[in-house]
Amino acid sequence: IEWRVLGTKALPKAGLVQLGALFAGGLLLTVTLLFLDEGATQAVGGIYLLVELIAIVLFAVRVVPTAVRGNMGRHLAASTVFIFVAIAIFLYLISLFISSGDPESVNFNLIKASDHAAFIGVTTNLVFALILALTAGIPDRVPGWVSTLGFWAMNLGLAIFLVGLGQDLAEIKRIGAPVMGVGILLVMYVLAMRLWRSAGMSRA
Repeated sequence: IEWRVLGTKALPKAGLVQLGALFAGGLLLTVTLLFLDEGATQAVGGIYLLVELIAIVLFAVRVVPTAVRGNMGRHLAASTVFIFVAIAIFLYLISLFISSGDPESVNFNLIKASDHAAFIGVTTNLVFALILALTAGIPDRVPGWVSTLGFWAMNLGLAIFLVGLGQDLAEIKRIGAPVMGVGILLVMYVLAMRLWRSAGMSRA
């Protein structure tokens, strides 16, 4: 996202701190859970939450304003938003685990919610945004409303599904999941037509 929004090519200090904080926090938490006793979990968990928050604040300050102001495309904007959703859910889960010290008391559906926010909300939107950028100038073979419908179905369906996961409501999940899936398929169809036409134009 930073590459597309800011066009970063060098190694800015704030960017290195942002990246280093994410890596250090993940490494610290992993080593603690694997090799240290339970008594160290709370102290190390607090440090983990701090460095993750530093990384997120840096990202918010450095990247988000340009992403919001710029004409970077709705999939890229959605990807930026879901970064905060995924991280917020995950940090909340970690804080619950640290404060309770009892894994059985934690709602581990939140892990699934964070994963879906990351893999669909962030990664899938980002992949779609990059394909759109790479095929810029190639006219769509389908009406524009199909792409718009797919975008909103995918992302609103995901939001509904995340609520269902977080609250453990099967009825909500049954609504969000198919809406999200149909939306993803619609966007993939639009992009496939673009790529197919792009390949045909290249051969011509």
